[in-house]
Amino acid sequence: MSKTVRWAILGLVFFAVASILAYKEYQTTGSDRLLSSTPFQSEKTEFVNASIVIENAKKAKKPAWILFHSQTCQSCVEMEQLFRKIEPELNQKIAFVDVDVNDPANKYLLRNFEVRMIPTTVLLDGHGEKHWVRVGAIAEAELRNRLERLAGAS
Repeated sequence: MSKTVRWAILGLVFFAVASILAYKEYQTTGSDRLLSSTPFQSEKTEFVNASIVIENAKKAKKPAWILFHSQTCQSCVEMEQLFRKIEPELNQKIAFVDVDVNDPANKYLLRNFEVRMIPTTVLLDGHGEKHWVRVGAIAEAELRNRLERLAGAS
């Protein structure tokens, strides 16, 4: 066997071993880190921000609207536009939490709020308890009514 072939085989073996070790490391730490019971991970900025907004709203006894959505479904896009429209009007009374379901950093929130389909709207009362959950697009008038009643109850 020539020297070049030996080096090529040695390189392939090294690559295979390194790939297996990297995969095992991901299996034991990567996925656990995303789904751990500790929600605050410094390398998961959006996730930390959403969790912090929810926790701060609870501490301030402020209701929250959590919108779980993606950028690819039409109903999600419509709900996000409604979210952006209402937010400036009610952000002093209600915390607005935007959660992109395609961001792996948000897996803890998806699991915690049992999100199975999108868009999902979760309204939390001033104690951080689920007040109302709805899957799908919501008419603006109905949503405004619910948000205003929730804001008035806090």
